[in-house]
Amino acid sequence: MEICGQLAKEHSKKNTLGISEYIGKHAERYAILWNLFVHGDSQTQQRASWVVYTHFDFHPELFYPYREEAIQFLSLERHQAVQRALLKLLFLSPIDVDPGILVAKCFDFLYAPKVTVAPKMWSLKIIDRIAEENEDLYSELELAIQLNMNNATAGFKSAANKVLTKINKAKKV
Repeated sequence: MEICGQLAKEHSKKNTLGISEYIGKHAERYAILWNLFVHGDSQTQQRASWVVYTHFDFHPELFYPYREEAIQFLSLERHQAVQRALLKLLFLSPIDVDPGILVAKCFDFLYAPKVTVAPKMWSLKIIDRIAEENEDLYSELELAIQLNMNNATAGFKSAANKVLTKINKAKKV
């Protein structure tokens, strides 16, 4: 299978699962997919993003070597599908790299007014997870949550309220 050609054929769950199955445990095939995801045109990146995060469910270990590159690639200018995929993968992965750049980028997503709810949610969850080890992040996270609450969806409000409860407990200790 030629992954780039297969991505171009159609944007469907069947095609996504077929490509993911073809990649399987093969690191060299995953490297081709990752290269298309990072260096492809906008449409290729969007389609590859679905395969990348679907494939993670079956073989997360193939993503791990790309975590630092994923953090560097993450930006507000990317399509929301790419943002969502990267943030989800980074949330579900061990964070054993310096989290500073990741935290800064996640705050960028939380503060940006035109970012859709999914990247904001994953950013909230990533920062909360990192803040468990570095409670100094909680004060800025609390501010970012408050700035988002007026226009937030029910899902974001629910997740944000859980984090705020955790922050309030941390303040009392």
